[in-house]
Amino acid sequence: MKKSGRLIHRVVFTILVIISFTALVPILLALTPLPFYLHQQLGTSKSGLEIKPQVIILLGGGGMPSESNLIRAWYAARLGNHYQDADLIIALPSDLSNQESSAQQIKNELIIRGIQEERIQFEPIGTNTRSQALRLFEMTGGSLPAAVVTSPEHMKRSLLTLKKVGFDELWGVPAFENPNDVPLEFADENLGGNQAGIPRIGRKLGIRYHFWTQLHYERLVVREYLALIYYKLKGWL
Repeated sequence: MKKSGRLIHRVVFTILVIISFTALVPILLALTPLPFYLHQQLGTSKSGLEIKPQVIILLGGGGMPSESNLIRAWYAARLGNHYQDADLIIALPSDLSNQESSAQQIKNELIIRGIQEERIQFEPIGTNTRSQALRLFEMTGGSLPAAVVTSPEHMKRSLLTLKKVGFDELWGVPAFENPNDVPLEFADENLGGNQAGIPRIGRKLGIRYHFWTQLHYERLVVREYLALIYYKLKGWL
């Protein structure tokens, strides 16, 4: 019984150590800039326009309105207004007969931002990056120079997947968020409220923003690297 009790104690202790270590690593990483650089690398390693695109592919993410689709629509519209001979394809699974569907709402957003309706097409069937790539190749033949707009963490996998199905000339336009250009520090003592014993964090942007941003990047990066591994094993890259 004593041996059995010691064994259970060791197993429980080992499990607690593993759980503690697993929880501690993301916190420690969030105190460094590494998650930011990994996220940046996913978005820029395969990006950059080299020639004039004839097709602009907006790979949608989530519903509409949503942060991910609105920022992609903003980038796609800006690109489309610069290259006015290029057609735009919205790749997002959707029921196009429903004018309130997410794909139709993205189309409306592009029109609001100056894109002519006749330039906009849809790829509403593909439900993951691989199936979207196959459908987009069927639609375009893959020979036209194309710019791909998607989230930064999704860019590398998107371009590799599209090239795998036969696209020749591809460039990525990662939909990066831009930070506020106004300093966000504040003086705690000027805002009233309880002051005694409460930490003053008005000038500590690392605690207020940077730490949480790095945790967010960690989640995106881990998910995307797992997706890259899966796609590689499937032979889709």
